[in-house]
Amino acid sequence: MKRRMRDDESDKFLNALDAHGLPAASRTAPAGFTDAVMQRLPRRAARTPFTPPLRAILASAAAVVVLTVSIGIVSFVQQRARTVVIRYAGGGVRTVALVGEFNNWNPAAAAMRRCSDGTWEVILKVPAGRYRYQFILDGSRSIPDPNAFEYVSDRFGGTNSILNVNDGI
Repeated sequence: MKRRMRDDESDKFLNALDAHGLPAASRTAPAGFTDAVMQRLPRRAARTPFTPPLRAILASAAAVVVLTVSIGIVSFVQQRARTVVIRYAGGGVRTVALVGEFNNWNPAAAAMRRCSDGTWEVILKVPAGRYRYQFILDGSRSIPDPNAFEYVSDRFGGTNSILNVNDGI
């Protein structure tokens, strides 16, 4: 983008031309110059309130593409999520919640329900992956799953259970 000269800049420029013996440039264009230039410019179609600018059309098209791709990715991830049933068989507790990497360690995200046989159960949709998890008993005591196939130390001196969810392939 061109920038316009300030008056003091244009004065310096004209003075420099004079100092070198060059003819001073006129500050105004010759008569008819503007009309001649305007006639040579290509004609643009007149815009009506119903003629959207190209930029708006392109932006709308880009938004549709981004939205479509986003929906496709979310749909793909949801299709790839697997149903996982996790049970806790310990007794003597009023509430059990499942926390782990799959729910940001949020006890409210996976409260378990008590089954008629006294066990606790939660059914989750989890994307394929390897997740650390624990049970929260009565809202305060965390324990690893006693029936897990694999365990790993946590950063606080405790133990996390490992849940491996395959992608079904």
